[in-house]
Order: sequence, then C-alpha cells, then structure tokens
Amino acid sequence: MVRAKFKVSSVGVFESYEVVNGQLVLKPLTTVKLVPVGYDHRNPDSENSKFWKASPSGSFELGCVNPEVVSHFKVGQEVYIDLTVVSQPAATVA
Repeated sequence: MVRAKFKVSSVGVFESYEVVNGQLVLKPLTTVKLVPVGYDHRNPDSENSKFWKASPSGSFELGCVNPEVVSHFKVGQEVYIDLTVVSQPAATVA
C-alpha cells in the first residue's frame, strides 16, 4: 500500500444526466478536486513536509453522484489517499 496526503482544493456541482425508463433525467454530479499537501516552511519536519518531499505534485479528481459521500469533503480539508494494488485484475467487459 502507498499512502499520499492531499488537500481538497475545490468542490463543484455540475449538471449530469442519466437515462431512466427511456427518459433523460437530471442528476447533479459533484466533482471533488484534491492536490498534494504543501511544504511547511515553519516546520520542515512536519508530516505535510515529509509527504510533500515524496510527492510534491499531482492531482486527484472524484466525480460523485452520492450526496452522502460528497458531504465528507470540504475545501481546505486534508485527507489521506491509500492506494492498494488489487491482487486479481478486474474483469474486462467485452
């Protein structure tokens, strides 16, 4: 497993649509954008500085239609992202 520490940079709601019973239905899509935490110049030994030294750039973007999930993300909030390799490859849809 690899752990990264990110900060929520924006949360935005956009129009999205899905087909329900042959009808096009509006379904809000929330996009959560995250960036790696920054270097702490006041404390070079801080956790954020250590994470920044390992991964100073990047981005993570999540598009979500579940309001309960979205409610967990606030701009400025710091979160861990854990990346774990799946032992079995995902099934391929033909």
